[in-house]
Amino acid sequence: MKNVLIASVIAMSTATAAMAEQPIYQLEISEQPVCTNTDVAIGVGVGVVGGAILGVSSIIGASVVGAAAGTTMTWGMAFSSPFLTNTTAGLAMAGVAVGGPYVGILSYYGSCVTRNIF
Repeated sequence: MKNVLIASVIAMSTATAAMAEQPIYQLEISEQPVCTNTDVAIGVGVGVVGGAILGVSSIIGASVVGAAAGTTMTWGMAFSSPFLTNTTAGLAMAGVAVGGPYVGILSYYGSCVTRNIF
């Protein structure tokens, strides 16, 4: 048992000495990221448009009731005048309110990171 203890102490001291000799690398950021007002405008624009598309796309494929009963909603129908005033406008506004901020934040950071990398 004494030999096992001595061997484990030697192994630990050797491993500790080997780790102490390795250089420690530390990440240092030399410049601050440069995000401009253009990135904010891109984020807002893409957020509004993307949110509206998400809202409208939530009804695509749904069954239509009323005069066009028996069909399913398509993109063309969603942007035709009767459907636009009844359902699509509300869904587009709900999409902008619910999904727009997430899409906008992602596009803002995507634009800012892309600008800093390239």
